[in-house]
Amino acid sequence: MKNKKSIDQELTGWIREGFRNAFPSAGTDASAISVVGATDPGFGDYQCNSSMSVARALKKPPRDVAQSVVNALATHESVERTEVAGPGFINIYLKTEWLAGRLEDLARDDSYGITMPESQRTVVMDYSSPNIAKPMHVGISVQR
Repeated sequence: MKNKKSIDQELTGWIREGFRNAFPSAGTDASAISVVGATDPGFGDYQCNSSMSVARALKKPPRDVAQSVVNALATHESVERTEVAGPGFINIYLKTEWLAGRLEDLARDDSYGITMPESQRTVVMDYSSPNIAKPMHVGISVQR
């Protein structure tokens, strides 16, 4: 389980490939394309909102861009289904069995899927006490 990508990283790579397949000559900046957790469970588990910005660059309707991407997506082991919603959102629904397996893998992992930094760092956090004569702040210093 060490160094395994997070679900959103994995799905972002997959959806970027869908954009590249749908619009190979567009030269779209893939770093601007991402998948995030859905804000409402009714819209799936994850969603991609990048069709709107890509549509602007392509001078096409966002829904058409989103549908082209969905049609160009390869099968992914974790994805049950995708759908285009609203003005061009791509909603992604995960397979329950896949997600359960992923959670079982995390439970067996000593670090629970968290990759430790290569070098240790000391982080000092200084919280101020309330004082009406000074503005409140949180001071953070990172030492390497």
